[in-house]
Amino acid sequence: MDDAPILHRNLTPRTVLVRHDNTPIFTGFELSRIPSERSVGSVGPPSGEWPPSTAPEVRGQGLHAADARSDRYALCASLRVLFEDRDDETSRQALDVLASGTADDPAQRCEGSALDARLSALLGESPPVPPPPPARFWTEDQIVAFRGSHYRVVERLGAGGVGTTFKVVQLDRTRNEDLGTYVAKVCHDEEAGRRAVSAYRLARSHLQHEAVSGIFEVASEWRENEFTALMTWVEGSPLRDFVGVLPLLVDDLDETSADALTLFWLRAMCEALDVLHRNGLIHGDVNPGNLIVSGRDLVLTDYDFVGRIDEPITVPGAVLYCSPSHRTGRPASPSDDLYALAASFFHVIFEHEPFRYAGAPAKERGLHWEAVDAEQRAEYPAVAAFLDRATDPDPDRRFQSAAEALKALKAEPPVAPPVEPVPVVSPPPVAPGSTVSPPPVESEPPAAGPAPAPDPSATEPAPVPESSSAAPAPDSASSADESAAVESPESPAVRREERVEWLRWLLQSYPGSRWGNRETRGLDSPFAEQTYVETPLEAALHDDVRARRVRLVVLCGNAGDGKTALLQHLVGRFGLERRASSERVLEGETDDGLRVRMNLDGSASWRGRSADDLLDEFLAPFRDGPPAEDIAHLLAINDGRLLEWIERVAGRERETSLTRALYEALQRVQQDRWAGAPAVARDGSDEDDDGEYNDEDAGGGGDAAQDAEDAGQVAEEAAPSAPPTRTSGSSTSISGPSSAA
Repeated sequence: MDDAPILHRNLTPRTVLVRHDNTPIFTGFELSRIPSERSVGSVGPPSGEWPPSTAPEVRGQGLHAADARSDRYALCASLRVLFEDRDDETSRQALDVLASGTADDPAQRCEGSALDARLSALLGESPPVPPPPPARFWTEDQIVAFRGSHYRVVERLGAGGVGTTFKVVQLDRTRNEDLGTYVAKVCHDEEAGRRAVSAYRLARSHLQHEAVSGIFEVASEWRENEFTALMTWVEGSPLRDFVGVLPLLVDDLDETSADALTLFWLRAMCEALDVLHRNGLIHGDVNPGNLIVSGRDLVLTDYDFVGRIDEPITVPGAVLYCSPSHRTGRPASPSDDLYALAASFFHVIFEHEPFRYAGAPAKERGLHWEAVDAEQRAEYPAVAAFLDRATDPDPDRRFQSAAEALKALKAEPPVAPPVEPVPVVSPPPVAPGSTVSPPPVESEPPAAGPAPAPDPSATEPAPVPESSSAAPAPDSASSADESAAVESPESPAVRREERVEWLRWLLQSYPGSRWGNRETRGLDSPFAEQTYVETPLEAALHDDVRARRVRLVVLCGNAGDGKTALLQHLVGRFGLERRASSERVLEGETDDGLRVRMNLDGSASWRGRSADDLLDEFLAPFRDGPPAEDIAHLLAINDGRLLEWIERVAGRERETSLTRALYEALQRVQQDRWAGAPAVARDGSDEDDDGEYNDEDAGGGGDAAQDAEDAGQVAEEAAPSAPPTRTSGSSTSISGPSSAA
């Protein structure tokens, strides 16, 4: 433990586990850090009270005071629970040994090597290693032999009716190297295991497509607690993880629409299934759990139910999605896979089980479209048509082959004609006692003709009138008659559906909306522009940057809290060209020659470059203090991502003035959050006799710092050895005297 590459800082009886062979497993690494690296540490406990096993120095000074001796104290205190209720001599001796590691003074604690030697002497001869546990209880680092090779279990991926899957790594035990990552299938039941071995053998040589995962090895026969098959590892998440939140994934992937991405995936899956079908096989278990989202691609995996076309289906796949052919005695056909594919996508897109009516499955009624909002269905015109046909209650009307389905998916979807917005007419005031005439009734429908193009201005939010009684008076008698005719008591007005564009924008203004979260990303729509509320912080930052008091501004916080929107708003203040948030990196020059550069999302990659590469380049001019050029950089980034970059730079090169200043600012903010105070750090040297904090103490903050303070933000000063640093709420600025410009 003394030579451990990390400090655990969270060792308790709950985080120290024991394997089947009595070897320990340390868990609960959320508070760990590398001893040689800086990290943000809290003053108080992570939650509630400190655990009883916490070292005294950590209780008194916080996590940042922890070192290897603190971990040694926590481990010994945790192990004491094994012996405290025993009354034998060996237990008393073990408690004495552990007490030597729990001295209050860290310098008086026994070294780890000495503890190991004393406990080993008590243990005597090691007991024999027990046999491996059943596969149901395998944990990480379990070594499993399979077909002449050894594999280490990395994690358990999931379990189902057939068996359990694990992420495993093939080992070269002579060189102590990892040779490759795979998905291992273990079947617990003999009948299911024999069927799975047969299925994987059938499929193994027919998976030549980029949208299917390959099969690396198959067992010669089923054996209990051994691998049934090994599949290639696909990095990603199951499609089932995106049920109801597909628009969020569309935004993350910068796709044009959910309909376009879904069509792309459906075509890829049809091509993959066609490979199997042309070789006389069906997959037999297409469902959202067996479809892996890997970047923009979708990959089909898991071959437990592969069977031959035209043979009876003895055991179906996931019942929620499979076709009813197994109940009617129909032989397996390609349409069964397409049926399950369509049912899976219906569930993922619309967040409703595909065939559940009034709490009971009814596949004979087709997809349950009544549970889906009509507007949402209209967003997937081509997809909806595919889903309907693939799951038609009549098997003869379904797609009979993947090639036929592909042809339908590649056809251009029908384009709905534009709909003319229906104006809302407000009636004029009616004098007491007066009457209005009924509206004229058209005896014939209007002549057919092309619908007029919608007015672009109709998509903008309508201004709200100051008072509902302020309707304008009509300009003529005829217009008065028409206006009065709208509210006829004898002939009620015909109600027509209306579309209010800004309502969609409103629904997109929070994460997790079924309509997507576009409005949480900067000022990319008229709605976002019109609802943006400026605070004194924008003016303070603008003035400080223009006056060359600040050269680097870092806005950090959580995703969706408005950092990008604030920077886009400042673009206009600097007189630069407005760009969409997807542009990420903006650059321009002010009228007085200041070169301004903005990174609207420092947490993300852009145009084939990683986020770290972009940050290295963006922050390079400030690594050793204020830049020599006449520049100003403004960055929006999440707290955790900024800390990752700081630690990476320090580990790769060395600590710089910039990383030190940013780290100390983050640390002070974190400590204030734990203490329940505003995100402000204050040093006694920065207080006047009356205890108040002045803007002059901020290292050149001037009026801008006072403006920020008026907005609920307070300037703060970095350590004397670092460049002057100012944080305002979740913003950090690196500034220097004008002479350094």
